[in-house]
Amino acid sequence: MVPESAKAPKPHTAGMACCLMRMSARVLPTILFASLLAACSGTGRNVAAACRITRLARLPITIVHNWPVVSVRINGHTARMLVDTGSSATIIDRRAMGRFGLRLYPQAIMESGLGGATNVKFVNYNTFEVGSIHSAAWDFGGNKILATLNMPFPTLSKPLDGILGADFLSAFDIDLNIPHHRITVYRVRNCSGTFVPWKGPIDTISIRRTPGNSLLLPVRLDGHEIAAEFDTGSVMTVVKMSTARAIGITSAMLKPVAGKYVTGVDGNKIPIKLHAFNTIQIGRSVFRNLPIVVMPAHLNGISAQTMQPPKMLLGAGYLANHQVWLSYRTWRIFVRQVPVDKPVAIMGPLWK
Repeated sequence: MVPESAKAPKPHTAGMACCLMRMSARVLPTILFASLLAACSGTGRNVAAACRITRLARLPITIVHNWPVVSVRINGHTARMLVDTGSSATIIDRRAMGRFGLRLYPQAIMESGLGGATNVKFVNYNTFEVGSIHSAAWDFGGNKILATLNMPFPTLSKPLDGILGADFLSAFDIDLNIPHHRITVYRVRNCSGTFVPWKGPIDTISIRRTPGNSLLLPVRLDGHEIAAEFDTGSVMTVVKMSTARAIGITSAMLKPVAGKYVTGVDGNKIPIKLHAFNTIQIGRSVFRNLPIVVMPAHLNGISAQTMQPPKMLLGAGYLANHQVWLSYRTWRIFVRQVPVDKPVAIMGPLWK
């Protein structure tokens, strides 16, 4: 399948074939002719049902603190945003509001996330552009409003300005190609099966899409199938402690990592403990003896919109040598492995 933007216009061959068949009516048996004519009649139903893939935008990705980051424009100003499939909302760091001329609303809500909950307020914007896509293409549910909070980003030499969340991403199909440092945004219509315009072996994984537009896919840990949230906002893959316990992993089997922690959405630091699972299967790919972070009950706060917390987060480390197409339209994830020059930590940063 070739994206529409790359295709040259073609003549309407189906229409020409129908004309030829109409001209041949005198020599074709009546029943055969009627069947062929019905199959390509002027209603255009078959043509209209063809799979259509339109490329809307392609942006370069930079990796910052193991996160995929893109540049967007808010009110005409460049903003560096983390591409976060695990965030239901696009969020602006409150400390960056002044640079973008954003007006703060007085109302606030509590939002859950890794580590707990935090206070979220809202701002009004005039224009929001992601590559060549302007805000009129989605407008975050018809309102020019973004969430804002003090983001718990680690200290960076060049701070990030916020998160590009699922309220934007879910309006399109998203091709994340971290090995080649790019993200491509598509509009997909009338497509089914493995329709992505890639070469080579492709793994197709059916997903569940939650009310908050989180993507849940089946992952097998030591032979046990669990629902994992695909979360590019998490630099590492994380398993909930109760999930690990249900498949026979005890607290005594976890390996503490001295001086290492993750920062939750509320700014609190959560100690890291690891366990090397025998097998981790994602689609048809099987990884063996890879250490994964096992998180205590703090994971319960994640994705409150799902109404049921995920048992695992599949983090951005998985993207290091995989190209992943997130099809919000067809409820599938397509994956292909991409050769890279150096070893990668598939499940995120690993500590000995």
